[in-house]
Amino acid sequence: MLTKRLIRVIAVLLILAAGAAASPQLIDYQGFLKNTGGNPVTDTVSITFTIYTASTGGTSKWSEAQNNVSVVGGLFNVTLGSSTAIPDTVFNQSDRWLAVSIGGSELSPRTRIAASAYAMRVNTVDRASGGVVAGALTASQGNFGANNSNYGTQSFVAGDHCEASGEYSSVGGGRYNSATSPYSVVCGGGGPNLADSNRAYGDYSVVCGGRRNIARSHGAFVGAGWANMAYWIGDVVVGGDSNWADTWNSVVVGGHANYSYLGSSVLGGRYDSAKGGYSVVVGGSWNKASGDNSAVGGGSACRATAQYATVPGGYGNQANGQASFAIGDHAQANHRSSFVWCDSTTGSFFSSTADDQFSVRSSGGVRFFTNKTATAGVTLAAGASAWQSVSDSTLKQNIRVVDGATIMSNLMRLPIKQWSYKAQSPDIEHIGPMAQDFYAIFKLGDDDKTISTIDPAGIALAAIQELYRAQQRLQQKTAEIDNLKTELAELRSAVNRILAARGNGVIRGDLALTQTSKTVRSVNGR
Repeated sequence: MLTKRLIRVIAVLLILAAGAAASPQLIDYQGFLKNTGGNPVTDTVSITFTIYTASTGGTSKWSEAQNNVSVVGGLFNVTLGSSTAIPDTVFNQSDRWLAVSIGGSELSPRTRIAASAYAMRVNTVDRASGGVVAGALTASQGNFGANNSNYGTQSFVAGDHCEASGEYSSVGGGRYNSATSPYSVVCGGGGPNLADSNRAYGDYSVVCGGRRNIARSHGAFVGAGWANMAYWIGDVVVGGDSNWADTWNSVVVGGHANYSYLGSSVLGGRYDSAKGGYSVVVGGSWNKASGDNSAVGGGSACRATAQYATVPGGYGNQANGQASFAIGDHAQANHRSSFVWCDSTTGSFFSSTADDQFSVRSSGGVRFFTNKTATAGVTLAAGASAWQSVSDSTLKQNIRVVDGATIMSNLMRLPIKQWSYKAQSPDIEHIGPMAQDFYAIFKLGDDDKTISTIDPAGIALAAIQELYRAQQRLQQKTAEIDNLKTELAELRSAVNRILAARGNGVIRGDLALTQTSKTVRSVNGR
């Protein structure tokens, strides 16, 4: 059984101007019919339309019966005046009401006919090629184009085969587009097939164009592109194709086949995914930020898998430790707060080995400079295992020769001790001076808390030179002593021969040596 109430009524006058021909006296009428159970009717019915001078009672000004009216899903369209012409005199007064009767029963209430039908009395419209509406134009619903469905309260639809079924929803054009939830909007786009349609399913959701785009949930937004999905509340996809923003305020901006999840963002690139909560991937390809609050800044095949992990770019890098950082080519930061910098050497990962570790593989060498002109610093040459300090004479000033004897004297005053660093295990020991003692004795370096590697090396070289000079002096003295011993031996031999010749026997060696020494002193004293 049909309900006694017409749910939707839209009456539009079709003013079909063609040169000087008079406009036809026709009114396009669209309605929506439900049965007593509240369900849309699908049937063929006979409907009688009557124009009255009042909302109830009144005088009939025109009437027409239309048989075999097709109702599909509650929706039907008829053209009033197609069998019984509507005379101009029907609209010579402002109060006109349309009554609809089905099965002999008039549906309530009657529909007041708006100003559009009265345009049949404006003969100049027949020849109008266009114009401007001087005042405000107000309509509770709008339906422009063909084959559209518009049954949302104060909804608006334009285009072809489009649907605005949500309350206060809008479809601004295109084909096969639909805005099915309250306040949802599709601006246009779509395509020649139903599969190309844009759909705004969520309350307050928006699709701005493109094709095959879906704004599925509350406040979701798709800004054009192709085959993009803003799946959950507040998700945003802006352009690109085959992108998916999933779960609570996620964002994908352009690119191809990118995916964001739980407040994360992917900005361009292709095949990138930000799956960690509030993570980000900025371009590149095949990158993944799966740790919460992690980041990948581009490159290719990079991974930030742990919380707060970062890969700024490069190729094949992985930041797998919490708050870790990997950069370069196949750098792998596996430990908490580790930092790994890897060169382009291919074939294997260069990985961290401990928490809070700074690791660098640089087969071309390493340089550190501490001034703007890069004239002060240290380098580690390719393949080397020790730092090289800048020591060019043209970069030095106040150059002077040191006193080796003073260096040796000061060095002998310097306490050399065995000790352990407090920051290391007590089992790890070292030998060397204290910075305070070193600075107090030599006055070298920046302060009394550190010792430069240059200064001890210079002191050692000066001490070695002084030791060499002392060794030379010692060798000279030794040679002199050896000569004296030779002379003494010769003197002893001579004295023995003299004594033997006199018949006094041989002088004992020790006595002869004593006598000879006295003789030598006597000779030298002359």
